[in-house]
Amino acid sequence: MIALFAAMEFEARQLTGRLTPAGTLPGRFPLYRGRLAGRRVELVLTGPGKANAAAAAASYLASSAANACLLFGCGGAYAGSGLQIGDLALAESEILLDEGSDSPDGFLDLRQLGLPLLPEEPPLFNRIPLDDRLFRFGRERLRPFAAKTGRAFAGGPFVTVSTCTGTDRQGETRARASDGICENMEGGALALTARRYRIPLLELRGISNLAGRRERQNWDLPKAMEIAQQAVLHLLETWPGDDDD
Repeated sequence: MIALFAAMEFEARQLTGRLTPAGTLPGRFPLYRGRLAGRRVELVLTGPGKANAAAAAASYLASSAANACLLFGCGGAYAGSGLQIGDLALAESEILLDEGSDSPDGFLDLRQLGLPLLPEEPPLFNRIPLDDRLFRFGRERLRPFAAKTGRAFAGGPFVTVSTCTGTDRQGETRARASDGICENMEGGALALTARRYRIPLLELRGISNLAGRRERQNWDLPKAMEIAQQAVLHLLETWPGDDDD
């Protein structure tokens, strides 16, 4: 069984409309159940931001039978990623970019502070790798899918922030510091939680805006949400493994 996660109801409306409401998880996170593209799924709406994402994922995974997680939604593309509004991005890793401390000499990340998020071997600091097998599967499936729909596709590091980019300078600084291709507000927290529960995670996002000067009139949320949900269905059609395990 595959667990789907999205932050907001409007990001998942095409999929929740095909599923059955199943009440709420502990913590009051909405849950849906059913089948999509022939696969048994459960879909959790986390709410926006890192705190909600981590709480929802922990609430769900503590008693779930899911053997994989798929996070989807909207994201803002960094300059140099090759992505434009309506394109599709796949996460190779998630970077919790603003976890750390300011100092007179500049920002200090968790590695510099000696504060691992997860004391594995090697320990994980700001960068959380996602499942390599699922990433390769997603890349192989989504690159031709995006081309067929007239969209660009890119795979690479995603950046999770608490404060979204609002200026061109900030976007350039974040892209340079992370080598990231797009930013969001939930992925890093959900990636860390899924790793704690040893459940593989795949994350994809439709690009709704460019991560620069905040000009909402230039965003296209419906276009980003549509391509992301279409991509989810496309992946579920050939998802590796037995979904009913």
